[in-house]
Amino acid sequence: MMYQEKYHHIERMLRACTGEEDVLLTAGGDHADLASTVAFKLAKKEKRPPQEIAADIAKKLGRNPELGDIQVEAAGPYLNFRFGPTLLAEAVREAVEPGYGSRPRRSSRVVLEHTSANPNGPLHVGHIRNTVIGDSLARAFRKAGYPLEVQYYLNDMGRQIAIVSWGFDHLDIHRGEGEKEDHYVARVYIAANREIEKNPEITHEIDLLMQKVERGDPVTVKKFRSAVSLCLEGIRATLAALNAYHDRFVWESDFVRIGDVDRVIERVRRLPQAVEDETLWVDLSEFGFEKRYILRRSDGTSVYSTRDLAYHIWKGRNYDRLIDVLGADHKLIGAQLQATLKLLGEKPPEIVFFEFVSLPEGSMSTRAGKFVSADELIEEVAAKAFEEVTARRPELPEGERCAIAKSVAIAAVR
Repeated sequence: MMYQEKYHHIERMLRACTGEEDVLLTAGGDHADLASTVAFKLAKKEKRPPQEIAADIAKKLGRNPELGDIQVEAAGPYLNFRFGPTLLAEAVREAVEPGYGSRPRRSSRVVLEHTSANPNGPLHVGHIRNTVIGDSLARAFRKAGYPLEVQYYLNDMGRQIAIVSWGFDHLDIHRGEGEKEDHYVARVYIAANREIEKNPEITHEIDLLMQKVERGDPVTVKKFRSAVSLCLEGIRATLAALNAYHDRFVWESDFVRIGDVDRVIERVRRLPQAVEDETLWVDLSEFGFEKRYILRRSDGTSVYSTRDLAYHIWKGRNYDRLIDVLGADHKLIGAQLQATLKLLGEKPPEIVFFEFVSLPEGSMSTRAGKFVSADELIEEVAAKAFEEVTARRPELPEGERCAIAKSVAIAAVR
């Protein structure tokens, strides 16, 4: 808005100075904020060199107090205009006003799911790419006037959570003093996986835990929820540090508890594309997928995809537009989800995919303990920002330098 006002102000002054309606004012590229080639146009009429005309116009405009802090100069036959600090000051002042940039409210309801990392450890630098993309989309949709709900889908009954729960029950690992909740859960998860590597028989115990939680065994459900809730506290703190907030945390197990997963399975079984052998799966070859879309294991338990179908059916019936932000490893399962929802006559989500963040030694893995946490990244960037702020503004109080460094760090990470 400020830029347009400055443009029209200069345009009016040029018209008054030259008598021309079209003063050929355009973007100045690398040399200026705005530039005009009107001197070429006047040279034909006045029979004078355009350089001389440009110099005369620049002199006249420069003496006009209406120009304010805008600088004008003749660069040969060209007139260059550079904005002064007023433009930036006015733009910032306008930007901090409530409702700046917002569009009229719309009626179409949007649900946006992002981050949704498994609660078996802290968010790492790969997860927060999802967070930043999702939160940026959320801000854009809200500015555009859409009623929006941002959701985090909590996987609270998958194999990873069963391993965490087993680790809490069988490994004597205590939380360190001042240790963040999600980092503590990660230590338990990593240690439990190492025990499983040493003794594969533990896998049977993990399978039993997954069967119990699906049957709704109160003791197992409570243990799973306790582990997830603990990890979620740490995840929430990281999200808050990134200025990314969710309106709702949706628990995966709720769709089993309220019967939605059973209802989905019954609907799928009636599809002509459904196949029941040892497992229940959907033949999606008509959509170009050779891989089976499995929805029920041979032991009768549902898989993540089944609960995900139930979740998206619920979203489709409560919102007008569904958007998921997913990693590149979800491209196949995301497309299978969309195809199956179409077969069921339900609303498929729009999916925004992002590519992985990898370490020099390869992909990150919480299970293997091979990752860089978002907390570590934020801490390191904030420390470097503090050094720079201190070097530039040593006279500021330490608290103020810390606050500036934190803001700079979060902006840099995002």
